[in-house]
Order: sequence, then C-alpha cells, then structure tokens
Amino acid sequence: MHEAAELIADALYDPVLRACEPAIAGLPVLRDPPKEVLEERIRETFAAASLAGATLVLYLIGHGSSDFDDDLCHIRCPFAPPATP
Repeated sequence: MHEAAELIADALYDPVLRACEPAIAGLPVLRDPPKEVLEERIRETFAAASLAGATLVLYLIGHGSSDFDDDLCHIRCPFAPPATP
C-alpha cells in the first residue's frame, strides 16, 4: 500500500505538471497513523485548503481492515469536515 501511496503522491506533486502541492508543507503522504493523528491531520488539511481557497484531494488506501471471518470493516469518520466560509 505504501508504494501505491507514493506513486499517487509523485504524480500529484510532479514539479513539471505543478498540479498539486501538499496542504500541509512537508506532509505529502501520511503512513499508518494512529486514529487520533489521522483525525487531527484531516482537520488541519481541511483548514489549510480552506484558508488557501484550494481544492482538497484526499486519497485513502487500505482504509479498512478485516475481522477474523474475513469481513471487511470500513473506517468511519467520527466528525464532519469543517464548513467552508
């Protein structure tokens, strides 16, 4: 999964295309964060993109896990993204 995340980030942040830049400088990819860190980074990212008037692209890979019966359990966001002005 990390390889796929790096490939997507490389394409989005390609300096020739200059299509995107990280909403939080120096944090192009967040790998396996604890739930609390993920929630805080999502809040920070929404705030930074909103302040810049930018379009935010979130790409989640592996955003679920399986239980012992191989049933897929999806992550559920426990908060609503902040409203944009």
